[in-house]
Amino acid sequence: NEVANKLCSTFNYPISTIEMYDQAAKEMVYEATVGVPGQDQAPLRVPINQTISGTVALTGKPIVELSALERNEYQYEALRKLHIQTFICIPIKHNEKVIGTMTIADSKKRNDATHNLDILQAIAIQLGQELDRRWIEDQLRKNEARLIAAQRIANLGDFTWEIETGKVTWSQGMHDLLGYDKSEQIDYKKVNTEIHHPDDRERITTWLNECMDSGKSDNYSNEYRLIRK
Repeated sequence: NEVANKLCSTFNYPISTIEMYDQAAKEMVYEATVGVPGQDQAPLRVPINQTISGTVALTGKPIVELSALERNEYQYEALRKLHIQTFICIPIKHNEKVIGTMTIADSKKRNDATHNLDILQAIAIQLGQELDRRWIEDQLRKNEARLIAAQRIANLGDFTWEIETGKVTWSQGMHDLLGYDKSEQIDYKKVNTEIHHPDDRERITTWLNECMDSGKSDNYSNEYRLIRK
């Protein structure tokens, strides 16, 4: 909604929308709008063949239209009631694939409409990059949640060790496995000695040194015992 509001204030247009392209349902989903009534509850969903933004989503090309009501695909009744004439719609892309559209519109004919096209395209690129970043973060959160669930079920854990900095990071499963609370401060140098069985420590140290000296990422595996807190 913040983006939609800024589009209206920046370009002095009374209507703006951010729509996502639901390819499976073949619909445009109005995620954020200004000047479009009836958006207080569930987002408006419009068949792609009944709105100009659907054409943009299908073709991947921007449209600047000064007589929007005369276009054949502009059929959805709730949108036609807005009496839009000037319609500027830009595709939003992720990895070169259209995922949505960004639109500003007016019931008046705006002969300067094409003057804003380049900057609107630049905004759409930035918006696509931001959505891409959020999608990646969402996938990482989902993957982390799956890993935590899998490790709890299998009673497993894992850790990462950044050799250059010495930073050690335990997974939730590792904390659970060894009996440590994730919220507590852990002295990993001290704990590293405490969690390894005394009879295994020398062998583990030799193995780790050999792995680091080799410079390889696919060194042979090793098996050793860990002690719970």
